[in-house]
Amino acid sequence: MGNPRLILVVTLEVRKDAAAAFERFETQAAAILSRWEGRIERVIRLDELTSGDTFQEVQKKSGAQPLQAMPPEGINTPVSNG
Repeated sequence: MGNPRLILVVTLEVRKDAAAAFERFETQAAAILSRWEGRIERVIRLDELTSGDTFQEVQKKSGAQPLQAMPPEGINTPVSNG
């Protein structure tokens, strides 16, 4: 049957002026997830929920290891404009 996979579905609200930094962060997050046989499987930008200075995305992420095994740099890392 193999190892069970952890599946996360997350909704993110991102400032439009931080979109480039957010995309760099997501590239780094994907690299961290891959170390634990994980990946970002799907990204859906919710244009109908875009308003003012922000946009929203829904992401489906999965991995073979429990979330507790991920390093702290892979969780809740803030994104800056820099």
